[in-house]
Amino acid sequence: MSNALEYRGYTSTVEFSAEDRCFHGKIAGIRDLVAYDGTTVDELEKNFHSAVDEYLAFCKEEGKAPDKPFKGSLNIRIPSELHRTLAERGGQRVLERYGMTETLMNVSNPYDGERRAGSVGLPLPGVELRLSNGQDGEIQLRGPNVFAGYWERPTATRECFTDGWFRTGDLGALDPDGYVRILGRSKELIISGGFNVYPREVEDTLKSHPAVLEAVAVGLPDEKWGERVAAAVTTRTPVVAADLEAFCAERMAGYKRPRRLEVWDAIPLSPVGKVLRRAARDRMLGKA
Repeated sequence: MSNALEYRGYTSTVEFSAEDRCFHGKIAGIRDLVAYDGTTVDELEKNFHSAVDEYLAFCKEEGKAPDKPFKGSLNIRIPSELHRTLAERGGQRVLERYGMTETLMNVSNPYDGERRAGSVGLPLPGVELRLSNGQDGEIQLRGPNVFAGYWERPTATRECFTDGWFRTGDLGALDPDGYVRILGRSKELIISGGFNVYPREVEDTLKSHPAVLEAVAVGLPDEKWGERVAAAVTTRTPVVAADLEAFCAERMAGYKRPRRLEVWDAIPLSPVGKVLRRAARDRMLGKA
């Protein structure tokens, strides 16, 4: 049995056993919730995670392990902590992949094999993938899945191809065994004192704190370093910025740590749940 959650393009498909009625009921409740136009993506995420927790608790009470693959099909990245929660508490392995309109599906974690948290997997058969700087940089693709160009937009088409390789605009890195990790968008890269800082790495570190629900990192102008890292978070439980700064100091290199960190009531999101970094940056600069 399966059910799909939809909210302005944000979709999550869940498969579960027919007898798992409590999980089914919880998912149905979320579906009703997200049909209400005032529901935020944060609320959807909290309720979705609550459904996962209830499902795992149900399995524990019944003395059985979930017997169906748990699949997430999302327009936003699945947090590594959710991968681990499902694997450790429920024996479920999330299948995360990477694709786009211009290329269809490019990369996928294996159906049978290691589904690595924080990675979108390996290039699919027939898909060639390279990174502009070797082991990291912009993800570029070539293969029969890549589109020919944008309709009646020759300039845009020329700009997105280099020597026959499609430039995705996404930044990535390769693990030694070829697994691909998405680091963010090239236009979002922060360069501080000549060092590259990927906003997603800062955000993931902040979101690994138990009190943090969502995070956004941006670059702000700095006379000495060119840019400095700034970040904002929303929280599940009360926490002060100083505690989060100390948390980052223990886990990140100095040039990556936020030099300005704020706790907000809400982080600006697009209709499909993606963080609007420009809006966050404008707010920090006092333009919003």
